[in-house]
Amino acid sequence: IWLISDRIDNAGDNGEVLFKYICAHKPEGVRPMFVIGEVAKEEVKARLRSIGEVLIAESKEYPFYFLMAEKIISSSAGEFTINAFDKQRHYYNDLYNFKYYFMNHGVNCGDCSRWLNKYNKNIHIMFATGESERQNDIEKPYNYEPEQVVITGLARFDALYNDPKKQLLILPTWRRAYRQCYDEKTSSIYYEGFKSTDFFKFYNGLITDERLLKVMREKGYTGLFCLHPIFAKQSAHFESNDVFKINEGFVDYNRAFAESSLMVTDYSTIAFDFAFLNKPIVYTQFDREEFYENQIYDECFDYANEGFGPICEDLESAVNELVRIIENDCKNDYLDRVPLDS
Repeated sequence: IWLISDRIDNAGDNGEVLFKYICAHKPEGVRPMFVIGEVAKEEVKARLRSIGEVLIAESKEYPFYFLMAEKIISSSAGEFTINAFDKQRHYYNDLYNFKYYFMNHGVNCGDCSRWLNKYNKNIHIMFATGESERQNDIEKPYNYEPEQVVITGLARFDALYNDPKKQLLILPTWRRAYRQCYDEKTSSIYYEGFKSTDFFKFYNGLITDERLLKVMREKGYTGLFCLHPIFAKQSAHFESNDVFKINEGFVDYNRAFAESSLMVTDYSTIAFDFAFLNKPIVYTQFDREEFYENQIYDECFDYANEGFGPICEDLESAVNELVRIIENDCKNDYLDRVPLDS
C-alpha cells in the first residue's frame, strides 16, 4: 500500500501527478491510494476517483490503511500526512512502519530545517530539482544523510503545458503572521481585519492601479489575481474591475501558468514552474524582513543573482516594471537564468 497525497483539502500538485502515473503504469505488487479530506470539492474527489482508488482522511478505514502502508508519498508535510491519529498518536507510534517520501510543494529555495528536520518529520527520501537545492538540503540542519536527498525534478513539471494568452497572473504566497486567516490545518478562515494588512493594501493597490490598467487595456491584456489556498477566503476583500478577475477558491495552476504571459509573485516557489515555461516574472518583495521573520523557513535563495526577474520593493517600482514588460510584449530578459531548456 502506497498512500499518496497533496493538501488535505485539495489535490493538483506533485501527489496527483505521481498518482496518475503510478495508476497508469501499475507497478507489480503496489496498491496506490490517494488520501484527501472530506472538505475537498466533489469535482476534485471525482477526478481522483477517475484515476484510481481514493481514501477519505476522515473515514473509519483510513487509520487501518495508514498502519498497513509501506510508503507515504506526499507534497505535503502537514501533520495529517504522517499522523492518522491526531492527539492519540502516542498510542500507535510503535505500529508506524511506513517510510515517508517527501516530494515537496515546489522547489525548496528556503531553509525549512526548523520544520522538516529528521526529528520532526523523519523523512526517508527528500526529492530535489537540482544540485544546488540538494546541497542546501544536505548542508542545512535537516540531519538527513546525503543519500536521502535525491535529484529527480518535480512530478508536477511533467504536467506543465503552454497555451499563452495576453494575461497577467498575480499569485503571491501566504503570510504566517496573519494567524486569524487560517486554522490549525492551514485551511482558510475569513478574517475581516485582513483589509488592514500591508499585504491587502499592496496587492489591491496593484490590481486597481490606473497606470497599469491603462496599458493593459491598450495592449489587450486581462489580469487574473489568485490567492494562496491558505488565504483563499480573503478574496472577497479585493476589488475586481474590467481588467482583473479575482479568482475564488482553488486555482487550476497548470491552466493559469499555461495561459499567462507574465506573472507577479513574491517568495512563492511557483516562480520556478513559470520560469520553466520561459515566461517573465516580477517579484514583489515589499515586506521581505517581516516575511522571513515570521515564516517557517529562512531565506537562502539569492533572488538578485539567481531569480528569474526584477525585484520590486514598493508599488511604484512594480507598476513600472509591469508596464515596461507589457509594452515590450512580455519579452523575457532573464532567460539565461532558466537552468533547463524547456
